[in-house]
Amino acid sequence: MDVFLMIASMLGGLALFLYGMNVMSDTLSQMAGGGLDKALGKITKSRFSGFFFGTILTAIVQSSSATTVLTVGFVNGGIMKLKDAVGLIIGANLGTTMTAWILSLNSIEGGGILLQLCKPTTFVPFVALAGFLMMSLSKKEKQRRIGVALVGFAVMMTGMNLMSQAMSPLRDMPAFREILGNLANPLIGFLFSMLFTMLIQSSDATIGILQAIAVGVGITKGMVVPLVCGAQVGSCITAIISSISSSNNGKRTALLHLYYNLLKTIPFMIIFYALNAALHFEFLSQPVGGVEIPLFHTAINILGAVVYLPLAGLIVKLAEKTIPYSQKEIEERENILTNLDPMLLKNPSVALGQVKVALQTLAGAVDRGYDFYRRQGMTPEEKKEDVKSAAARIFSFCDQIRKYLVEISEKDRDESHFELIERGQNICEAFGKMGAILDAGIGFTERIAEQGKHFSKSALLDMQVIGGAVCELIASTVFSLQTENSSLSETVRLSREQISVLMNRINARHIKRLHNGTCEEALSTPFIDICYNLEKVVDACDTVAHNILGKKGVDSETAADKAKAIEHLYRDKFQALADDEDEEK
Repeated sequence: MDVFLMIASMLGGLALFLYGMNVMSDTLSQMAGGGLDKALGKITKSRFSGFFFGTILTAIVQSSSATTVLTVGFVNGGIMKLKDAVGLIIGANLGTTMTAWILSLNSIEGGGILLQLCKPTTFVPFVALAGFLMMSLSKKEKQRRIGVALVGFAVMMTGMNLMSQAMSPLRDMPAFREILGNLANPLIGFLFSMLFTMLIQSSDATIGILQAIAVGVGITKGMVVPLVCGAQVGSCITAIISSISSSNNGKRTALLHLYYNLLKTIPFMIIFYALNAALHFEFLSQPVGGVEIPLFHTAINILGAVVYLPLAGLIVKLAEKTIPYSQKEIEERENILTNLDPMLLKNPSVALGQVKVALQTLAGAVDRGYDFYRRQGMTPEEKKEDVKSAAARIFSFCDQIRKYLVEISEKDRDESHFELIERGQNICEAFGKMGAILDAGIGFTERIAEQGKHFSKSALLDMQVIGGAVCELIASTVFSLQTENSSLSETVRLSREQISVLMNRINARHIKRLHNGTCEEALSTPFIDICYNLEKVVDACDTVAHNILGKKGVDSETAADKAKAIEHLYRDKFQALADDEDEEK
């Protein structure tokens, strides 16, 4: 019964420890996610800034796995380059040592009242109570999350203490001492720790359990070296698993994490044990203290950062040699919005930031597609495939953005994001309509060509004028989205009225041509359809501008002056039609 209770206490403590660590880490990751999109620009400046960011972020969220998985998503999504991800990964490995330092508080013994207050058994109950009250009574989401993180921390420390107490009887068991003796073998200890960490997918948890064994049973300093090194290599399994469904660049990022930890630990162990064989380090047989495990864990990561941060390029080349770039991969990236990475959905604010980038890419595809179409002179003979491929790319981008926004809305419950999601959907649908109109335009020109019909010179001029005006409006809309220029968005909205005036004049000219017999009746419907579709493009541009402006809307004080300026700009387009009418007379 004593053995059963001991095993039950050990397993229960382990379950509480892992659960508390996961709750705390996940909650802190969500809280940190809100500011990640603002920090991304700084991350990608250099590997050194990435190193410091990775260290701080991991120390805050208490999980190197969360940071490395996020890094895989960043590189896979094109947010940062592979060479800059090395700094973030090295920083994550150093930042994760903070967990071991926190857990070392369990080893505090004796001392005055200040040291006693630092013991988890003293302050953890108050932390748990404070967290529970914040969860239950607070009306603010941020404070509730802090409460959840505090409760998670309290559960983790309680589990750690329970494991330490449960392991104390093992100190006098010969069979357990024999198992520990086998782990003193560097190779066996390294492999055991690596496989155990791969199983539970957390080096922090492995080192926490090691600290519990050190407090409850007692182990030597010589056993700590291979066990800590093996835990760091085993932690790479999380990034490797998360990269399975990602692109090759995501897989390369996971390899960066693996190669760094292999290059950091294996050469160190070879050199360390070679020196031990020659010098016979006596301290390896001494019992390890509670603080010495996090001290060694930190020291080896600082050493790894000092050595490999300047050599980050070599680790990148090793990953690129393992998974070389293919021509197919390069071609696929043209039609796939790689920045919409599923792994970023864990941080909705970051994911929404990537939707913004994707919408800008979509806008650029729309602008290029209409530019192709205009330069063809409304005829299908030249570069028809350019327009078709542009339309297909627009449809592909729209589908990817729609699905991603749906996934964000399913996972995100933050009310402050609802408006951003709605705007993203509206802008995506507007550009999708433009793509559909572009594809329909190709159909019109193909049918006209098959019939052997040709528009009159005057009709071609009308389409050239209105088509040019609409393409200019599209370019302005795209630029306003890419630069988030609200003033230009106001111009887009006010231009709609002038284009409507221009369209009315073109319709009147078309009716006049029908009466004069200068326009074939067979081409009347296609001409009207083309003009009608261009009007729908203008409506779509207005929708985009409206969503860029949001609640702000058009400034009524400056709207009149700006409308007059736009009217002046459109006079040249009116003049082209007027000159054509004079020639006919």
